[in-house]
Amino acid sequence: MVKNKKDEQDIIEITRGTTPTITTHVKNLVIPMDQVKQVWVVFAQDPFKKLKISKEIEDVVLDNEKQTISVLLSQEDTLALKKGEAFFQVKVHMLDGSTLATRDDYKAIIYESYRGGVMS
Repeated sequence: MVKNKKDEQDIIEITRGTTPTITTHVKNLVIPMDQVKQVWVVFAQDPFKKLKISKEIEDVVLDNEKQTISVLLSQEDTLALKKGEAFFQVKVHMLDGSTLATRDDYKAIIYESYRGGVMS
């Protein structure tokens, strides 16, 4: 499991073609997870932060006790990323209409796999 905690580093590491679980804690906010209507977890790359991976509420696990949001990336997801730096952000839309987001500068370092492709 890969975790992103503010009191540690804001950098996660992903190897292309793997299936990491990304877990993030929404800082300085208490989110009643049973009141979450929609979640977006997005990864962007390139100089203009082009969207590479987008996950929604059915793709994530919300943990009310730990105040975390986790998403499992597929081999296809991580292969969509190029070696180098990527950024990710989580946005949460609540039943009451409010919307919260993590900062837009959470970093991921993407490593190459010696042999690319999807394993089955």
